[in-house]
Amino acid sequence: DLVEICRLQTGRNKLNMTSFDLFAFVRDIEIMTAQRTGGKPCRINADVKDSAIRYILADRERIMSAIVNLVDHAAKTSPASGLCVMLSTVREEGCYRLTGEISDRSDDVPATTSRANAGQTEAKERKGARHGLVIGRALLRCMGGSVEIENDPGGNESIHFTLDVKEGSVPSAETKVSHRSLIGSDSGEPVRVLVVDDAVENC
Repeated sequence: DLVEICRLQTGRNKLNMTSFDLFAFVRDIEIMTAQRTGGKPCRINADVKDSAIRYILADRERIMSAIVNLVDHAAKTSPASGLCVMLSTVREEGCYRLTGEISDRSDDVPATTSRANAGQTEAKERKGARHGLVIGRALLRCMGGSVEIENDPGGNESIHFTLDVKEGSVPSAETKVSHRSLIGSDSGEPVRVLVVDDAVENC
């Protein structure tokens, strides 16, 4: 993420503009954020009713990286038991904007993790919380977007972001990506996979 930000800021890496489906994009974000919320339920929705456009022309991968980092920040700083991410598109002054909100869901999402060991994990969570906000904000700003944080009287934090986008085209049947197995063995022999990571829990 940091390398991508440096490239964008110095103009050495152009945006990869592609047309994508907003609702399929939401499903992919659910997968990407599943391991970044510390066990907190995270509900991600696309506001179908109020969205001005469904197919968006923008840098899909960098937008996803920005949102995932912002969710990571929210999960580590929010005292609530769950989070909600809402995405939609609006039309303002002749252009389209992707808008998003990441907020607490302390009312209707049941707690699934025990706080008995909170003292051992809070310090570790706070350590990387700021990084997610900085990276997510920087990525959106490099693409011309903005991020704002609001705090209500109860101390709950919500993150709002906007990004100007263009209307994309509906992909044809020939251009749709077919999901296939990435690892397999025609011979039926077991496949050995090497996993490398600095953190033991990630492995």
